Amino acid sequence: KKPQRLTDDLVFCTDRRSEKMQQLSQNIATEICWYFPESREQLRIQGRCFLVGGDETSPQVAADGIREVSDNLPPSASDLVKLRRSLWKAMSEGAREQFDWAHPKAPLGSGEVAEKECDEDGVSENFVYALVVPSYVDHLTLKGNPQTRSVHYRDGCADAKSRALSVLPGDQLNEVVGGWTSLSVNP
Repeated sequence: KKPQRLTDDLVFCTDRRSEKMQQLSQNIATEICWYFPESREQLRIQGRCFLVGGDETSPQVAADGIREVSDNLPPSASDLVKLRRSLWKAMSEGAREQFDWAHPKAPLGSGEVAEKECDEDGVSENFVYALVVPSYVDHLTLKGNPQTRSVHYRDGCADAKSRALSVLPGDQLNEVVGGWTSLSVNP
């Protein structure tokens, strides 16, 4: 079953016991980088990451944070809880079992076993999802000659706009589409 979709933002799952949780509790600024070898494209996505699930994260705090940085219709706290449940149910049984394994990075064979803790819906307390609201995208295509590169920033995000405008003067902006401004730049 496919999980429900609330926004066009990126959604990832993680374990509440992982290092990411501590890092993101101190700084929600996030950068994700993907390289696709077949098409020879690289995407660098910067934005803010909001966590939902486990004891340390609050759906209301996440909903409020998303509301501050996203033009999309912001999800309510109850929508975020429903999405968490939907994502959990869409995972394979094997993937769900990983949240009951020993602590991430515990030595193999240490004998440590996680206590199986679930909420009233049967979702592991260790299951957290991260919703990343992008503000800046750098798209590099290494295929062809000349290679191409474009940068995109979400309108209303001052940090992303200043990063984009440091590349080219504002009068050379290419297009504004769906709340995003794009620039073609040298690779």
